[in-house]
Amino acid sequence: MVNFSKHNNNGHVLVSFYNKGRRIRKTFKSDKLADDFIKEMRASFERDEAREVLGIAPKASESGPMLISEAIKHAIKFMELNTEDHANFVVNRHSFKYFYKWFYDNKVDYLHEIKLTHLQSIQHEWKMSGLKWSSVNRRFNTFKAFLNRCVDWGFLVESPAERLKSLSGSTPKKPHWTESEIKTVLENLPVAARVFFVALYNHGTRPKDLSKIKWPDVDLVKGTIAVSSRKGKNSELREHEIFLTRDQVFFYENLKAKVVDKSGYVFLNSSGGKVTTNWFGKQVRFARRQSGLREGLVAYALRGMLFSLMAEMDIAPSKLQRIAGHAKSETTMKYYIQHDVEGLRNVISMAEARRKIGGKKEQVS
Repeated sequence: MVNFSKHNNNGHVLVSFYNKGRRIRKTFKSDKLADDFIKEMRASFERDEAREVLGIAPKASESGPMLISEAIKHAIKFMELNTEDHANFVVNRHSFKYFYKWFYDNKVDYLHEIKLTHLQSIQHEWKMSGLKWSSVNRRFNTFKAFLNRCVDWGFLVESPAERLKSLSGSTPKKPHWTESEIKTVLENLPVAARVFFVALYNHGTRPKDLSKIKWPDVDLVKGTIAVSSRKGKNSELREHEIFLTRDQVFFYENLKAKVVDKSGYVFLNSSGGKVTTNWFGKQVRFARRQSGLREGLVAYALRGMLFSLMAEMDIAPSKLQRIAGHAKSETTMKYYIQHDVEGLRNVISMAEARRKIGGKKEQVS
């Protein structure tokens, strides 16, 4: 990995870096020109590294068309070397299988043969198969990133997915768990997953955010946990706190007493590694199906379940927003709050009782 340094020098921008033992310096009139140069050089070094490590000649003009299978192997090897999150790597590798199978079945062998109409056909087939539009978009985001990489590596002149439009639609709210369903699934979860499930149930935190918490983030004296979250690659990092009750402080004290590494992750999987949402999701799905519970139940719904309960307790939306860690209270109220049917029926009954006049219900003429 080549490291670049950039600083101002008498009104100009000086960029310097080392390449094969030689220090190279370039001067530019603006930050933008300097940044464009750095971006171009990084892409160039990345291509050179890929050629050297994998022995693949990336430019079709030099060595003929690039097979889709070879490009995917190249991308998987590159991700394996450069991706820290193993769970995401596994998911991305799995996504490639869907695309490769479609191209293989339709006799599309080379990258340059992939057309926009092919991608639209895949999109339509998946949509008609009952796959959620958001799931289709996630798979295509992975493949779009792959095609963009192929352009950077010189495998393609341009990406056929540049003009592909993402699907849109309404996302149904995730069904909430009942108390009996929670009790049932907890009985069938392994201990490590059960601990994580209970923490989600108590805090209503996003599973991904909770999995990143380390012991230095937990202040058992103040009764708080520092949480940072980011939705999307380009979104800014948002920080908020989880406020612990006395019982929850006791929960974390017991948990901390059992761990050796007091600076490591709070929640560990059955093998002693960091809990990932992929591992935890599989545990919940297996326990749920083993128990014969509803298919739509997911651990993320515990988040909305807590906020709905708080809303029924007439907690102010601004407080719900802070607990949820949302930038806007509208997000909390729109996507997470579900009112219990019986609770609504009780409200109507109370209103009806207040409308009684002289011991009789008000008559409607």
